[in-house]
Amino acid sequence: MNLFESELQLAHDGDSADYELMLDIMYYMTHYSDALHHPKEDIVFARIKSRDASASATIEELTTQHTQLREMDQAIVRVLDDVVNGSITSCDRMEANGTCLRGGISDRRV
Repeated sequence: MNLFESELQLAHDGDSADYELMLDIMYYMTHYSDALHHPKEDIVFARIKSRDASASATIEELTTQHTQLREMDQAIVRVLDDVVNGSITSCDRMEANGTCLRGGISDRRV
């Protein structure tokens, strides 16, 4: 994700960012997370909840975070797809989604 953040900073600074690379990174992040990572975590979460009812609130919070991350990822993919395919996209739209994504990146490092 450091590479993605570097490219996002280039775009923010008005330099030439590699949007195709950014889209490739997000493609990997969305497909890996949704297809492999999150389903495994869902199994672990269910087992934890069945063994320790006091963990329910934490598990619900983590599940909500997964949903929020998925929504942020989808938003940035849509913006990057627009850019790569030549659609006119405002810098504000890119910045807004990128800023949200940066928060998600920090969450992923926990």
